Amino acid sequence: MDEPERIPGEPNWDVCYAVVYVLTVVLAEASDHSVPGRITVSVAFAAMVPWYVWAGRPLARRARRTGERSGWHTLAYLAGLVLLFAVIQSQDGAGSLLVFALAPMCFQVTTIRRGMAALIMLCVTAVALSVPRHPGLGIILPACVDVLFSVGLAYVLSRWV
Repeated sequence: MDEPERIPGEPNWDVCYAVVYVLTVVLAEASDHSVPGRITVSVAFAAMVPWYVWAGRPLARRARRTGERSGWHTLAYLAGLVLLFAVIQSQDGAGSLLVFALAPMCFQVTTIRRGMAALIMLCVTAVALSVPRHPGLGIILPACVDVLFSVGLAYVLSRWV
């Protein structure tokens, strides 16, 4: 399969994903977890690599090559991303950094509307799973502002990706 030609000045998304992924793994693994929590986080992080390599990357290449951004494959891939993200986020708040890597991915494999829906699910999941770890009203307002900022920034990013 021929590699689609990169647009001059376009970032190498694989490098972007890898840097954010490694940073998030390091932060999450350095956190204080119970043994079951650490195993859960590690398994979910480990599952993200083949999920991207064997599902996400081919879908992004297909979308770039043919313009095809619909179908059950893209929805299954995005659902898997949200699920793995939720597992990580349920154990460690540092997992929310993954949104920076997952946001462009959402727009590379599917339409803007579906990509925004997946991104909103990621952001809401991050907030919903953070609130129980930090009870009280002090976390809710900043978390909601973060969601709005992330979604707005992602919309701008979607026009570029």
